[in-house]
Amino acid sequence: MIGTMSWVYTNFEVRHFRGFERLAFNLSPVTLVSGRNNTGKTALLEAIFMHASGPLAGAAALNTLNVARALWPGLLTQSEGRSAWDSIFHNYEIQRPVQLVGKTYEWTALVELSSIDGSSLGPSAISGSAGSAAGETYSQSIKITVETDTDIKDYIQTAAQQTFSQPNLGPASFQFGGISLQLNPTGHPLVPCFILTARTRSNPVELAQRYSNLRVVNRQDDFIEALRVVEPRLRGLEVLVRDGQSSLYVDIPGQPPLPLALFGEGMVTVADLISLIYSNKQGLVLIDEIENGIHHSVLENLWSQIKRAARITGTQVIATTHSRECMAAAQLAFRQDGEDMLKLVRLWRDDSEVSVTEYDWDQIEAALDLNLEIR
Repeated sequence: MIGTMSWVYTNFEVRHFRGFERLAFNLSPVTLVSGRNNTGKTALLEAIFMHASGPLAGAAALNTLNVARALWPGLLTQSEGRSAWDSIFHNYEIQRPVQLVGKTYEWTALVELSSIDGSSLGPSAISGSAGSAAGETYSQSIKITVETDTDIKDYIQTAAQQTFSQPNLGPASFQFGGISLQLNPTGHPLVPCFILTARTRSNPVELAQRYSNLRVVNRQDDFIEALRVVEPRLRGLEVLVRDGQSSLYVDIPGQPPLPLALFGEGMVTVADLISLIYSNKQGLVLIDEIENGIHHSVLENLWSQIKRAARITGTQVIATTHSRECMAAAQLAFRQDGEDMLKLVRLWRDDSEVSVTEYDWDQIEAALDLNLEIR
């Protein structure tokens, strides 16, 4: 990791990534990203996540982002002649590298991803249970260049897939495969970063672990207070083990402990987001469609809790939204902090090009007062 400090990114530029030919914008401690469908809001978060991953950008794209988009590259075959990472390149033009440039108060870093042709590794004997047959192994690689103010280093991320055949099961037979990722040389993320996509949230074990960690540093009351935004009756939380698995349970007066998930999507989203902010000190938390499952009446209080958590930890928060109510609630929550704390980045698509308009706190307030379209 190259240094750590509050409010990680001040500027960001995306070149040749997914739907973006080129896009540059500024960021604040808390940034909202808006825009109509198919303007690239989710892709913008993905670009920032990949940059923060640095040498691990290839794994970030393949494991976290493509899986979340249901784009897992199930076939890496020689006949296809395609890279496992094709979908991250603008218009699938793998001859042109993806370039992501992030700037903080301390450093500027370019993370570039260039496709490398895949090759067959040939038939491979597969060990395992009786009846396993030989499979064919293929690999695809990508070069990741990380250039900072003081250093340039290349990494090779290789994805290898092997298909296993299991024919000796009576009349039935099936195939299954797996992809392993290797990085040479080893490397570490530039910035500690978590992304919550619209389709994925943390599992109960992860939430229970984060809450346990918060208890160790005496931050559990802050976390519980944030959850009361959604469920005011909440008296406390405890970690219980059922069937060998730890989960967070909610203490409501007059009721037995109930799993957190029973309180709805909004409760899980708030638990996920707030626990990540407190757990990721001086890092970065990205969340897609932040208002999902959350009633508009509690959004201002939620933003106040996000602001408080971000200030305590020095964690930067970047979120997408479709909701005007969400923007208005954020503006109200941050009104005493002014433009230095909150920014709105709105994406526009004209034909195939995406452009950006930035709004600071005063401009957000004026746009809302004039009922301008900023979603």
